Amino acid sequence: MKLTACVIVRNEQELLLECLESVFQITRDVVVVDTGSVDRTTDIAKSCGCTVLDFKWQDDFSAARNYALEHSSGDWILSIDADERLQLQISRDELFALLSTTDSQAFETTILSYVGSNRTADSLFWDKRIVLFRNDSKVRFQHRIHESISESLHKRYGANLKINLLPATVEHLGYLDQIIERKSKHKRNIRLLELELGEKGESPWIDYCIGIEWSSCENWKKALQPLERVVHGAIGVPYWGLATYALAYCYLRLGIYTKCIAICDTALRLESELRNQFSLLKSVTNWQTHTSMSTMFVEFSRNVVHSPDDYFAFILAYQLSANKIFEDFNLT
Repeated sequence: MKLTACVIVRNEQELLLECLESVFQITRDVVVVDTGSVDRTTDIAKSCGCTVLDFKWQDDFSAARNYALEHSSGDWILSIDADERLQLQISRDELFALLSTTDSQAFETTILSYVGSNRTADSLFWDKRIVLFRNDSKVRFQHRIHESISESLHKRYGANLKINLLPATVEHLGYLDQIIERKSKHKRNIRLLELELGEKGESPWIDYCIGIEWSSCENWKKALQPLERVVHGAIGVPYWGLATYALAYCYLRLGIYTKCIAICDTALRLESELRNQFSLLKSVTNWQTHTSMSTMFVEFSRNVVHSPDDYFAFILAYQLSANKIFEDFNLT
């Protein structure tokens, strides 16, 4: 049995080697598709023994990923990016024994993404994504940006589709400030999403992606409408909880506190995985409803007994209020 890792790259000389080293713990069969690097990216990949293929950029990440799939000979495909690192929790032999006996067609794992300026534990948020799947000519990535293999797998296998949990995590560095700024990621992503919107029309997935991109740019107003369409019109999609949290946070940042609390209450009834996050966001919003920082502090002082969560929510709310004062007076 053979496993091929597929990586698409462009100007990734600072990140690629660490990614490849993490992949080499399970396979040396690596296909690297380069979409126009002008740095040492391809030299690094070739020096590591990877198969390097050139692909003319078409404003379509799925097209590049599918080109890699077409040149992959493994029974299984690991899809990973240069800004990601595979952290396997079992040995290589145990992994291959699992792949040799499983009746699953794909494996998903937890993606641990760093957000902000530092690569620290308190800047992490997590998501799940299919990263390993059987090599099948009828299974291909879809969407220009935030591409996914999931839809194709469901179409190919239907009710027989089995997705298991891979005993591994993937560390993702691509949301760190310095990387986003270097690549102008948000502008690029929004442009590609708008292209796909023009081609295919509105869909919950495109709305979700556009909403997340605008909120990442802190353009809370532009994020509202697409996120509201997902939250109110697509209950049950796998990303509903994340979309709902993003929408609630937009309401908080825009000072629409009643809607923020209401959407948190709805999520606390329907969403299980993000309960702690919604509970904290609701608490922060409740503190934000006070008319000033002084009244907030007075109210907090009245109750001498607070849980750790109460303290944390108060501190976050107080910090938000202080930041707004600085922004209003152009002191940031």
